[in-house]
Amino acid sequence: MFTRLAFAIVHHPKRVFAASLVVLVLAVVTMAVITPNPSTEFELGASAESRIVSDRMREEFGLSEDAIVMIFSGSEAMAEPDTLQAVDSSLAGLVDDPRISALITPAGTGSPALIANDGESVLAIAHVSADADIDSSDLDEISETVTTAADANNLDVAFGGRYFIEADINHRTEESLIRAEMVSIPIAIVVLLLVFGSLVAAGMPMVVGAASIILATAVVMYWSTRGYQSIFGLNMITMLGLGLGIDYSLFFVKRYRDELKQRPQDEALALTIQTVGKAIFFSGVTVLLGLGATQFFDMPPLKSLGQAGMIVTASSMFFGLTLLPSTLQLLGSRINRGKIGRGRTVDETGESAFWARVAHSVMARPVVVLVATMAVLAVLASPLADINLVQGGPDILPASSEPRQVSEQALAEFPRAAADPIYVLVDSTDAATISALTETISGFEDITAVTIASQNEATLLEVNTSRDSHDAMPIVGDIRDLSTLDAPVLVGGIAAFNADSEEIVMDNLLPAALFVLTTSYVVLLLTFGSVLLPIKAMFMSALSISASLGVVVWIFQQGHFENLLGFGATGAIVHMVPILIACVLFGLSMDYEVLLLSRIQEEYLATGDNRGAIATGLAHTGQVVSGAATIMVAVFGGFVLADVVLIKSLGFGLAFAVLLDATIVRGVLVPTTMRLMGRWNWWSPAWLTGIIQRTGVSHADPRPESLAPAGLNQVAPEAAQD
Repeated sequence: MFTRLAFAIVHHPKRVFAASLVVLVLAVVTMAVITPNPSTEFELGASAESRIVSDRMREEFGLSEDAIVMIFSGSEAMAEPDTLQAVDSSLAGLVDDPRISALITPAGTGSPALIANDGESVLAIAHVSADADIDSSDLDEISETVTTAADANNLDVAFGGRYFIEADINHRTEESLIRAEMVSIPIAIVVLLLVFGSLVAAGMPMVVGAASIILATAVVMYWSTRGYQSIFGLNMITMLGLGLGIDYSLFFVKRYRDELKQRPQDEALALTIQTVGKAIFFSGVTVLLGLGATQFFDMPPLKSLGQAGMIVTASSMFFGLTLLPSTLQLLGSRINRGKIGRGRTVDETGESAFWARVAHSVMARPVVVLVATMAVLAVLASPLADINLVQGGPDILPASSEPRQVSEQALAEFPRAAADPIYVLVDSTDAATISALTETISGFEDITAVTIASQNEATLLEVNTSRDSHDAMPIVGDIRDLSTLDAPVLVGGIAAFNADSEEIVMDNLLPAALFVLTTSYVVLLLTFGSVLLPIKAMFMSALSISASLGVVVWIFQQGHFENLLGFGATGAIVHMVPILIACVLFGLSMDYEVLLLSRIQEEYLATGDNRGAIATGLAHTGQVVSGAATIMVAVFGGFVLADVVLIKSLGFGLAFAVLLDATIVRGVLVPTTMRLMGRWNWWSPAWLTGIIQRTGVSHADPRPESLAPAGLNQVAPEAAQD
């Protein structure tokens, strides 16, 4: 396959370049003509019980779980009748608003639960109509109407509820994207210039990265008009698009320039496609498989982020194997134009003296180095034992966020109000059954009220609790256990949503992990023709993931460095964060593994010297891995500046993970373990070797003589020396 690809690009570069350019232009046109509709809503699949309750509330009762929460203050006597009437007057503009189905106010209900314990504020709730489609312009209109009237009544008003929370998340996400790009792109440019020392060569990875982001963004924007796509997908595209696009280009351009010093242009490019091009393809496949694990969880936001990551990975592979090599063929030796600096860190063969010394040093005492490194990783991973996962709500916003403040104030000062109720749907209207159920639920700890919200052929109960939506999850379980009564009981609301989310995550972790491990093993087996090497590679990835997640827990759950990083620890981690970090990092660690091992295996097949091949492979790729890792750390690290803690923790976790993987794992663990394994690195039984070679994709296959450097011969594993 890669021989044919090399032939097509070498002999028809203009056609390949034009085809890739057409795809890019179509992507730009798509972005210009469509109106994207990404969602900030955290929702579950249709089979989740909380989702079923939500859907039935809309269809059967004409009710929505969604509400706009408002807290009025400004008068020292907020509980006085005149002040309560002023609150109602401030809300008069919403009385006949078709988007609002009901207004709950202290004066209208006479309920003291809507008056704060200290009497300095009151709570008002505007229930959104079941058929209303609220967007940002609606929120601006509603808030302006109420705020203007409240000012006239000398009152202050703050807004909260799901719609305002999501609007704030959307706004802050867009800002974080801009900040991240402003930080990461200049750093990427500087690193590329240092690695290549040439303006033209350094520009190629940026072109591929930009093209990958444009194509992936166009696809995701189009999909958002056809179904659910999370707003956070754009962050994922930027994170991975810059990282992978530049990553693949770095390896490709570096190898091409090295080969160009030793052979004619056509042969240099063809050989680069057959070696690095093949490695890019299979490393991309491993990233796709890692991200594919997200599709096992029936959670649209998580699935959407995984899909965005897979799309941008595929885009990086596409442009890395078409636009990049065809451009290099058209440029020829001009790839070295625009030289800057005079320093040299590699010799004429492309080897780095520093990384060669590192490889020989760690291989000199492999057991000692391996034990010490494993001990360090174990310490880093230890906080993972105490991980506490939550769905994530207003607390993913910074403490200065008004919707978060309203949410926290409503829970603290209005514990008996219905700002965040649990909904219980009972398929019965029998008075005795409903009465017994109401009495039983009322007896649960921290239940403040149980009322009938609506009734037709079924009954909808509204259950108020003094706990927040995370701490109320045990209550959800207790109510669901009552389904053994005469009538089926379904539980909804935010607390039930959180409980369902936790159940979905726990139930699908093992299938997702088995999928990734099994498919990745097969891909690595086909790539390298080795039975044991894929197992070792996956073990290395597991160590790296565990250590990185341990650090994320230590910082974002336990609160270390929270002031420095600008967030407030809540004692928990949003469950999407460790799943995404694990999925992305598994793919990225396999990415580096494939690119590194591909070069090591080339040297091994040429010489049969395991130790020398490891040192040479690391010497050839170490500088590029370091450059690629630096860029990825900058890209991911730029999102640490985000206000939304979900993005901040994800960016930090991935940045730390890449740094760890590119240094300790690739620079220390890989050479020491491969030194200890010796010729067993490349072992496979004869019957399996025959099957793998017939696929024609393994790096263990000899390269065509017409494209291979002089003297390159395949050495049988059995004849290899340590």
